[in-house]
Order: sequence, then C-alpha cells, then structure tokens
Amino acid sequence: MFSGATAFQAKFKCTDAVTGPARSCVLKQSYWYASYCPLGSWVYNNDYTTNETNPGSVGTPEACIELVRTECPTAKIANMGSEGDCWCQYHDGSVTEIVATGTSGYMACLLA
Repeated sequence: MFSGATAFQAKFKCTDAVTGPARSCVLKQSYWYASYCPLGSWVYNNDYTTNETNPGSVGTPEACIELVRTECPTAKIANMGSEGDCWCQYHDGSVTEIVATGTSGYMACLLA
C-alpha cells in the first residue's frame, strides 16, 4: 500500500510502513513540533472536547490555526486529527500550557 511512498512515510507513522493500514497512520510528532504554535508546541492531546466544533478539514497545522481563528474566534485551542480534521476547542481560562496525554492521533495547540 505505502511501498515507495517515501514522502508519506517521512510524515506519517503507521502500524506497518508498507501495509498500513491507512487508519493506523498518524502524523509523526516531529512534523508537529516543527509547525508554528503561538503559545508553545503542538502536543498529543484531545482533552478539551466539551463544546468543541469542527469547522472543516485542512492539510497543515498552520492551516488549522488559521481556520480556528477565522471560524471560532473565541476558541482557545486548535486541535487537529491525523486525517486533517480541525477542531475548535475551549477551556475556562485557567490553562496556561497543554500537556501531552498520549498518542491519540490528535494534536493540540494553545492559542489563548
């Protein structure tokens, strides 16, 4: 399935590099760390799902931040799944840092 897909394999980690399956593939954390995040780093976290909304899908973490800022101006967290689904997430104002809580395939970036 992914044999010879070097660009894909450089960006994604799958259960098996050749056979996948595709649903097992997640963005490598090194890709996220290199992406811009205004208040820290992108980290594996999907803890702020209460009242979250999905304004669409995007191709990069930076595009997710832009989409969240445009479509959900009061959102405090941009959250992106490994398949490009982008989420607007919220917290009560007490969050000053997002801590990695696993490798769920969702990465979060603190915006405010």
